[in-house]
Amino acid sequence: MHWGACENLSTPEVLLPLRDIARASGESFDLGADHIRSFEWMLRLLSDGVAPSVLIIEDVHWADTATLDLIRFLARRIARVRALILITYRDEEVDARSPMRSVLGDAPTGSVERMTLEPLSLAAVRQLAASTGRSGEALFALTAGNPFLVTEALAVEGDVPTDAVRDSTLPAHRAFRSWAESY
Repeated sequence: MHWGACENLSTPEVLLPLRDIARASGESFDLGADHIRSFEWMLRLLSDGVAPSVLIIEDVHWADTATLDLIRFLARRIARVRALILITYRDEEVDARSPMRSVLGDAPTGSVERMTLEPLSLAAVRQLAASTGRSGEALFALTAGNPFLVTEALAVEGDVPTDAVRDSTLPAHRAFRSWAESY
């Protein structure tokens, strides 16, 4: 299993997920290599060994263009190796004009399966909140059942400050407004 993540950096780091994977696997990764050689390195890493490989790239809504190209490159070749690629992204951060949409659209037919995580129900939030002695109704009203926000709010001692939730959701609100304005 290989894991890497994109970060919401002011200056995106090129191929940051590959750096995570190289560091964790102990493999040498040439930071000065051209992109295609880096992509081939990742494909070889996925092809090595007898057991199937799993590649996880998280937070692709923050990916730099080279990482998006890596996903495009691997998607067109993944059928030839025993591997599964899982990418995660926040729908609310990816509008119709996002380059990530075209990467997913360029993948060979039948090679992409999308799984959407629905918000937690009021009953689920109540159950999670009960373990901390908090009001599930208030937490649900504050988070709308967003699993990330629920877990973050439950990690805070005492009452959840509205500012903490606002700060966590600000990028999502901006993305939603941008998406809504495009239609």
